[in-house]
Amino acid sequence: GITRTGGNTAIPADGMVFSFGSKAFANNDAGLRRLTNGRQEIRFEIRIVSPDKDDIFKFAESEDIVAGVPLLIRDGKINITWEQEKASRAFAENRHPRTAIAKMRDERILLITVDGRQPGVSHGMTLRELAEFLISLGAVDAMNLDGGGSTTMFVDGKVVNTPSDAGGERKVSDAIIVT
Repeated sequence: GITRTGGNTAIPADGMVFSFGSKAFANNDAGLRRLTNGRQEIRFEIRIVSPDKDDIFKFAESEDIVAGVPLLIRDGKINITWEQEKASRAFAENRHPRTAIAKMRDERILLITVDGRQPGVSHGMTLRELAEFLISLGAVDAMNLDGGGSTTMFVDGKVVNTPSDAGGERKVSDAIIVT
Protein backbone atom coordinates (compact mmCIF):
# COMPACT_ATOMS: atom_id res chain seq x y z
CA GLY A 1 0.00 0.00 0.00
CA ILE A 2 0.88 3.66 -0.07
CA THR A 3 1.69 5.43 3.18
CA ARG A 4 1.01 9.14 3.05
CA THR A 5 2.29 10.11 6.49
CA GLY A 6 5.68 9.96 8.10
CA GLY A 7 8.47 12.17 9.38
CA ASN A 8 9.04 15.87 9.02
CA THR A 9 11.28 15.92 5.94
CA ALA A 10 9.77 18.08 3.21
CA ILE A 11 9.07 16.21 -0.04
CA PRO A 12 8.70 18.40 -3.15
CA ALA A 13 5.31 18.35 -4.90
CA ASP A 14 6.91 16.55 -7.85
CA GLY A 15 8.94 14.19 -5.63
CA MET A 16 8.34 10.90 -3.84
CA VAL A 17 10.00 8.52 -1.39
CA PHE A 18 10.62 4.83 -2.02
CA SER A 19 11.18 2.79 1.13
CA PHE A 20 11.67 -0.97 1.12
CA GLY A 21 11.78 -3.30 4.09
CA SER A 22 14.40 -6.04 4.31
CA LYS A 23 12.02 -8.65 2.85
CA ALA A 24 10.45 -6.53 0.10
CA PHE A 25 11.84 -8.69 -2.70
CA ALA A 26 12.92 -11.81 -0.82
CA ASN A 27 12.61 -15.10 -2.73
CA ASN A 28 10.48 -13.69 -5.55
CA ASP A 29 10.10 -10.63 -7.75
CA ALA A 30 6.38 -10.02 -7.13
CA GLY A 31 7.11 -6.82 -5.18
CA LEU A 32 9.40 -5.51 -7.90
CA ARG A 33 6.86 -6.32 -10.62
CA ARG A 34 4.19 -4.43 -8.67
CA LEU A 35 6.54 -1.46 -8.29
CA THR A 36 7.45 -1.36 -11.99
CA ASN A 37 3.92 -2.12 -13.19
CA GLY A 38 5.29 -4.98 -15.29
CA ARG A 39 7.95 -2.90 -17.07
CA GLN A 40 11.36 -4.51 -17.45
CA GLU A 41 13.29 -1.46 -16.33
CA ILE A 42 12.82 1.33 -13.85
CA ARG A 43 15.34 4.15 -13.40
CA PHE A 44 16.00 6.33 -10.39
CA GLU A 45 17.89 9.59 -10.41
CA ILE A 46 19.01 10.75 -7.00
CA ARG A 47 20.05 14.37 -6.56
CA ILE A 48 21.11 16.47 -3.62
CA VAL A 49 19.46 19.86 -3.85
CA SER A 50 20.31 22.93 -1.80
CA PRO A 51 17.55 24.91 -0.02
CA ASP A 52 17.51 27.36 -2.95
CA LYS A 53 16.76 24.40 -5.29
CA ASP A 54 20.16 24.37 -7.03
CA ASP A 55 21.58 20.94 -7.82
CA ILE A 56 24.63 20.39 -5.66
CA PHE A 57 25.72 17.13 -7.24
CA LYS A 58 24.51 13.72 -8.33
CA PHE A 59 25.23 10.59 -6.31
CA ALA A 60 26.74 8.86 -9.36
CA GLU A 61 29.49 11.48 -9.48
CA SER A 62 30.45 10.89 -5.83
CA GLU A 63 33.05 8.52 -4.51
CA ASP A 64 31.78 8.50 -0.90
CA ILE A 65 28.70 9.97 0.76
CA VAL A 66 27.65 10.10 4.40
CA ALA A 67 24.59 11.74 5.95
CA GLY A 68 25.02 14.80 8.13
CA VAL A 69 23.12 17.86 9.34
CA PRO A 70 24.04 20.66 9.63
CA LEU A 71 27.14 22.31 8.27
CA LEU A 72 29.11 23.73 11.22
CA ILE A 73 32.15 25.47 9.74
CA ARG A 74 32.98 26.68 6.23
CA ASP A 75 36.27 28.29 5.21
CA GLY A 76 37.39 28.68 8.83
CA LYS A 77 34.23 30.49 9.98
CA ILE A 78 31.33 29.19 12.02
CA ASN A 79 28.42 28.73 9.61
CA ILE A 80 25.78 26.62 11.35
CA THR A 81 23.00 25.93 8.84
CA TRP A 82 20.45 24.16 11.05
CA GLU A 83 17.55 26.46 10.09
CA GLN A 84 18.10 26.19 6.32
CA GLU A 85 18.36 22.41 6.68
CA LYS A 86 15.11 22.31 8.66
CA ALA A 87 16.56 20.96 11.91
CA SER A 88 14.78 21.94 15.11
CA ARG A 89 15.89 24.68 17.49
CA ALA A 90 16.12 22.07 20.28
CA PHE A 91 18.44 19.96 18.11
CA ALA A 92 20.70 22.97 17.59
CA GLU A 93 20.57 24.68 20.97
CA ASN A 94 20.20 21.84 23.48
CA ARG A 95 23.19 19.81 24.59
CA HIS A 96 23.27 16.37 22.98
CA PRO A 97 25.85 13.68 22.23
CA ARG A 98 27.46 14.71 18.93
CA THR A 99 29.57 13.22 16.15
CA ALA A 100 31.39 15.44 13.66
CA ILE A 101 33.93 15.34 10.86
CA ALA A 102 36.27 18.25 10.19
CA LYS A 103 38.99 19.22 7.75
CA MET A 104 41.88 20.80 9.62
CA ARG A 105 44.17 23.68 8.55
CA ASP A 106 46.93 21.15 7.76
CA GLU A 107 44.51 19.12 5.55
CA ARG A 108 44.17 16.28 8.07
CA ILE A 109 40.68 14.94 8.76
CA LEU A 110 39.37 14.85 12.33
CA LEU A 111 36.57 12.53 13.48
CA ILE A 112 35.21 13.48 16.89
CA THR A 113 32.55 12.26 19.29
CA VAL A 114 31.15 14.14 22.27
CA ASP A 115 29.32 12.04 24.85
CA GLY A 116 26.15 13.45 26.40
CA ARG A 117 22.88 12.90 28.27
CA GLN A 118 24.87 11.24 31.06
CA PRO A 119 25.18 13.22 34.30
CA GLY A 120 28.61 12.61 35.79
CA VAL A 121 30.04 11.66 32.38
CA SER A 122 29.04 14.43 29.94
CA HIS A 123 26.06 16.64 29.19
CA GLY A 124 26.93 16.96 25.49
CA MET A 125 27.31 20.11 23.41
CA THR A 126 25.12 22.50 21.47
CA LEU A 127 25.96 22.86 17.78
CA ARG A 128 27.59 26.24 18.49
CA GLU A 129 29.72 24.78 21.31
CA LEU A 130 30.80 21.97 18.98
CA ALA A 131 31.69 24.41 16.20
CA GLU A 132 33.65 26.64 18.60
CA PHE A 133 35.53 23.63 19.96
CA LEU A 134 36.41 22.45 16.44
CA ILE A 135 37.63 25.96 15.51
CA SER A 136 39.84 25.91 18.64
CA LEU A 137 41.39 22.67 17.34
CA GLY A 138 42.10 24.20 13.92
CA ALA A 139 39.11 23.08 11.84
CA VAL A 140 38.43 24.98 8.60
CA ASP A 141 35.41 22.96 7.41
CA ALA A 142 33.14 20.76 9.53
CA MET A 143 29.85 18.87 9.40
CA ASN A 144 27.74 17.50 12.24
CA LEU A 145 26.97 13.81 11.67
CA ASP A 146 24.39 11.45 13.18
CA GLY A 147 24.67 12.02 16.92
CA GLY A 148 22.50 11.41 19.96
CA GLY A 149 22.31 7.73 20.83
CA SER A 150 24.13 6.95 17.57
CA THR A 151 27.30 8.70 18.79
CA THR A 152 29.85 5.89 18.94
CA MET A 153 33.59 5.86 18.26
CA PHE A 154 35.09 2.43 17.60
CA VAL A 155 38.92 2.26 17.50
CA ASP A 156 41.17 -0.82 17.33
CA GLY A 157 38.32 -3.24 17.98
CA LYS A 158 36.62 -1.48 20.88
CA VAL A 159 34.22 1.33 21.71
CA VAL A 160 36.24 4.25 23.11
CA ASN A 161 33.41 6.53 24.19
CA THR A 162 30.31 6.07 26.36
CA PRO A 163 27.22 5.80 24.11
CA SER A 164 24.13 7.37 25.69
CA ASP A 165 21.58 4.67 24.80
CA ALA A 166 20.82 2.45 27.80
CA GLY A 167 21.39 -0.64 25.63
CA GLY A 168 24.84 0.52 24.50
CA GLU A 169 25.75 0.77 20.83
CA ARG A 170 22.84 1.60 18.50
CA LYS A 171 22.34 -0.13 15.16
CA VAL A 172 22.90 2.53 12.49
CA SER A 173 22.60 2.64 8.71
CA ASP A 174 25.67 4.73 7.97
CA ALA A 175 29.19 4.98 9.32
CA ILE A 176 32.59 6.36 8.45
CA ILE A 177 35.18 3.61 8.39
CA VAL A 178 38.89 4.41 8.26
CA THR A 179 41.32 1.57 7.57
